[in-house]
Amino acid sequence: MYTKRIICTAFAVLTIHISIFCNSIQSDILHRAIPQLQDLNSEYHRQFEALLASAVETFAATLSPEEQAAQLFHVSFPSEEYLFTHDTGPAAGGFLFFGFNIPATADDLISQNAAIRNFYNAKGQVPPFYSLDCEGGYVNRLSTVAGRIPAPAAVSKVSGTVSKSYYNAVSRMISAAGFTVNLAPVIETANETNISFLDNRAYGDYDSVETYAGSFITAMLENGLYPVVKHYPGNTDADPHLGLPVLNISEDTYQEQYLTVFNRFLSEYTVGVLAAHTVVPCIDTAPVCLSSTHLGSLRTSSPAADDLLVFSDDLLMKALTKNGYPPEKSVVAAVKAGVDVVMFSVSQWEPYLKYLLQNAENDDYLQNRIRESCCRILRWKCRMGLLSVTAKSEGQSLSMTVSVNNPFTETQLQEYCTLRTAEFYQAKTDADTIYQRYF
Repeated sequence: MYTKRIICTAFAVLTIHISIFCNSIQSDILHRAIPQLQDLNSEYHRQFEALLASAVETFAATLSPEEQAAQLFHVSFPSEEYLFTHDTGPAAGGFLFFGFNIPATADDLISQNAAIRNFYNAKGQVPPFYSLDCEGGYVNRLSTVAGRIPAPAAVSKVSGTVSKSYYNAVSRMISAAGFTVNLAPVIETANETNISFLDNRAYGDYDSVETYAGSFITAMLENGLYPVVKHYPGNTDADPHLGLPVLNISEDTYQEQYLTVFNRFLSEYTVGVLAAHTVVPCIDTAPVCLSSTHLGSLRTSSPAADDLLVFSDDLLMKALTKNGYPPEKSVVAAVKAGVDVVMFSVSQWEPYLKYLLQNAENDDYLQNRIRESCCRILRWKCRMGLLSVTAKSEGQSLSMTVSVNNPFTETQLQEYCTLRTAEFYQAKTDADTIYQRYF
C-alpha cells in the first residue's frame, strides 16, 4: 500500500509538473523547475522515473535508427527560413545558438524559437533542445537582446545574496526566450595553469566557485533550464580552438585540484557536464571527451548517474582535428566512450550522422550506446515539456505513454509569444536594475 501511494504521488506530480505544457498556454509560462538531485533520489521519484524510463524506451522504439542517432547531435542553428524549406531528414537533438543567429529583438527571438518548436510538433518529430553559451562577460550569446551580463570574475566581487537575485533574473530571461539548455557555468577553479585561457570566465578559488556558480546553477534549475557545467576536468593555458591542451600533473594533483570541484557539483546539483578536449597523461593518452576511462569515472561519481547528460565540446576544434581526430573518427569515439551529446558548430551535420550510423551497422556496442544516450536525452525532454507524458491508471496497473506534443494553433502561438515576451522584459528590467546598482 505504501509503494502504491508513492507511485500515485508521483503521478500527481507528473500530471501537474509535466503534462501541463501541452494543455494550457498560461501554464507554459509558469516555468517548471528542473528536478533537484535530492528529488531524483527520493523514493517516489525513483518509482516515477522507472515508469518514465519504460515509457521513453517504448517511444524510442518507434523511432528509426537514424532518428535515434540524430537525437545525439547538437549542432549550429541554421536559420528559421532554411529549416522551413530544407528540413526533410531526421531532426537534430539540439540547436546551438551563437550571437550571429540571435535576432535583433527579444520579440523576434521568442517568435522564432516558438515557431520552430511548433514546426517540429506539427511534423510529429521530437523538438530539439535550444542551447547557448551564456556565462557572462564576453561569452554572452544573448547580448543582442539581454544587454551586458557581467563576467564570472566580476560577479564574484558582489555578495552571494546579490548574485542569487541577479542570476535569477538572467535565468528568467534565458528561459523566457525559449532556451532549455545553458552551456554554463565554468566551474574550474582558477590557477596559474589555466587563467591565461579562462581569464574572467573563472569565478576564482574553490569557495568562490561554490558560492557563485552554485547561485547561477540554482537559478537556472528553478527556472526550467538545464545547466551544463564545464570544462571537465579542466584546462591548461592552451586554447582548444587552436591546439591540444595537455595537463601534465600527478594523479594526486589531478584528484585534489581538478576533480574535487566537479565531484562536489555532481553530488549537489542536477547538471550536465561538458567534457573537454584536454589530455591528462597520468590517466589516459586520449582526450577526455574520447576517453572511456575519464567518462566512466565521471558518470560513476554522480549520484544520479543514469540521468547525467555528458556533452562533448565542439568536435570540430583544432585540438582534435589537428591531432589525429578528424570528425568522422571523433564522433564515433566520443559516443563509444560515453558522450551522450556530440557537438558540432556547423549546421550541415548530416555527414557526421552518416559516419556514426555506418560504424554502428556491425557494432552492437555502438548501437546500444546510441539507444542508451537517445533514451537519456528523451527523458530530459519529457521533464522539460518538449515531449508529452500521459499517465493513466487501470485498476491496480499504472502506466505512462510518451508522445510528441500537439502543435499550437495560430492564436495559441500568438498568445504564447505575448506571454513569453512580457516575461522576458520583466526579467530584463530586474536584471538591469541590479546591474546598474552593483556592477
